[in-house]
Amino acid sequence: MASYVGFYDMNQDWAASNAQQARAGDGGMDPQFAQLVTDLPNQLPEGCSVVSSYGTNSANRPNVMIVETDNQSDLTFITNYYRGYLMFDWVPANNVGGSQAEREAWRARQG
Repeated sequence: MASYVGFYDMNQDWAASNAQQARAGDGGMDPQFAQLVTDLPNQLPEGCSVVSSYGTNSANRPNVMIVETDNQSDLTFITNYYRGYLMFDWVPANNVGGSQAEREAWRARQG
């Protein structure tokens, strides 16, 4: 199984609109975007899994998503899934540490 790191940024138009709503006191995260985030694990193509994702509000740290898949078209699926919200730049990653089976067993124990 290959691993990929997706460095992502927010779509600037959406980010500006979201920031304007936050300044106006209209709530937190965009509800449509929040639903996309919640639903992603169940929408992923078979054989694709998100290992981890980290989003930041800092200009000094990147937003990243780590994905395991043997099919690069799965990366296109994720990019299109978040179209209008996030923009991805995918790069191959080197797996280190445990084997895939060990990582899956660890994830299963985490609940």
